[in-house]
Amino acid sequence: MPDFIPAFSLARQAETVGAAVNQAVARVLASGRFAQGPECEAFEREVAALFQGAPAPVAALTCASGTDALHLALRAIGVGPGDVVLTTAFSFFATAGAILLAGARPEFVDIEPESFNLDPKALEQALDCPLRAHEGRIAAILPVHLYGEVADMPAILAAAAPRGIPVVEDAAQAIGARRAGRAAGAWGAVAAFSFYPTKNLGAMGEGGLVTSHDPALLERLRLLRVHGSRQRYEHEILGWNARMHELQAAILRAKLPFLEGWNRRR
Repeated sequence: MPDFIPAFSLARQAETVGAAVNQAVARVLASGRFAQGPECEAFEREVAALFQGAPAPVAALTCASGTDALHLALRAIGVGPGDVVLTTAFSFFATAGAILLAGARPEFVDIEPESFNLDPKALEQALDCPLRAHEGRIAAILPVHLYGEVADMPAILAAAAPRGIPVVEDAAQAIGARRAGRAAGAWGAVAAFSFYPTKNLGAMGEGGLVTSHDPALLERLRLLRVHGSRQRYEHEILGWNARMHELQAAILRAKLPFLEGWNRRR
């Protein structure tokens, strides 16, 4: 018996998806296209189909990592220096790190003991706290769908909407998850997903995705993803390089048909 038994094995996944992934990789190598090309566009369309039935049509945009997805989302809604973002006290570092990268300050809100997700009652208390009036504008609320369980979005949105505060979903490990029949990523103004290899839908390397139902927000996300450029060498705003690799998009396309079954097993 081996000294160490892992919780799961990514290598075993090859027994299920190996042939499809090999075909996808060969297709990209033959194409000569390697960054933010037709495989990324096709993956975006295929992922958007997961959000059918949402109150408004949801579009998806690929990017280089889940951290980039969070950073893009926050910048796109206007979070910047001097702002405050309310977020969960229990998450991976990237949640708070993306807030700091946008120039804002994370302010932590307690969690529900049953789900470990952001507690809507604690959120209400943080929003109404009289001591924080001088501590900066609350520019966003950033709940995390921890371990793939969608946070109490109806209650979180009920707290945010009257105050005009946008909600950004950290859905890094929740693609395909639902609450009350509505998919993670179809609740807030914008959402961020990760395809790190250990996620329920994992690339063979890094990858991320943002979703939104707001056309203006989606257009800004597209600009931010590629150095603020709509046309090559014309830069309208300050963005950065957050493009997805075509190989990762093709691999994710090969794995996507298995997602629902994998989620059921989890």
